[in-house]
Amino acid sequence: MRSVEVTAPSVDEAVSIGLIRLGGVGHRHVKVEVLEDPAEPGSAAGSATAGRQARVRLTLTMEKGLAAQRFLSRVALLYGCRETSVLVVREPERIVLQLKGRDAGELIGFHGQTLDALQLLTNTVATRASGDRTPLVIDAVQYRERRTGNLRRVAQRAAEEAVRTGRRVELPPMPAAERRVVHLALEGDGRVRTHSEGEEPHRFVVVEPVEEAAAAARSDSPGKSGGGRRSRRRHHAGGDAARRGAATGS
Repeated sequence: MRSVEVTAPSVDEAVSIGLIRLGGVGHRHVKVEVLEDPAEPGSAAGSATAGRQARVRLTLTMEKGLAAQRFLSRVALLYGCRETSVLVVREPERIVLQLKGRDAGELIGFHGQTLDALQLLTNTVATRASGDRTPLVIDAVQYRERRTGNLRRVAQRAAEEAVRTGRRVELPPMPAAERRVVHLALEGDGRVRTHSEGEEPHRFVVVEPVEEAAAAARSDSPGKSGGGRRSRRRHHAGGDAARRGAATGS
């Protein structure tokens, strides 16, 4: 749990400063330990002189899921989603916040961009309020589950095309979390290998047949010339097909 120690002229002032340092949380979400109190007779801080200071330790007690739920509920109201509720599910290695309600879909955005931004912001606020660094995931009306299924199907189609044509296939740009889904979906397929290219936010996944990759490596070895460029030529038609697949699967 996150904690801070503060020294100030009085206990009350030290507590107020500590609450601010912990992100502006309320008294009910912290445990306060008075380490030195100049108002107490016989305090270890020394004799009753003008220079004595109070010292306190404040420890956050708010659970991360609760902090995230409260923050996200307020954001949903500010966004105009008055029928959206936030359900917290604590899993072994992460905390999942499910947005439910007739207007919860308004918080998804294009290809989940609004949802991703909310997840980053909520995770930052909840971590600061609780001191808990457990990963936090926000989903709305099972969007991420459906999107993951679509991405896996897109990855499989891209692999089949790469094997059939013998050329690399480029998928559309996507966030890091979605690229990871594609990489994992094809991790066990010995016919192809994947890697990412480009710069954010236009970074994309490339699916290429293993045979082409091996041939390209041989062509780049000493004594070879020209073949590497030909073997690595981008298959734009394949990329367009994969992009169409991704668009229809979104």
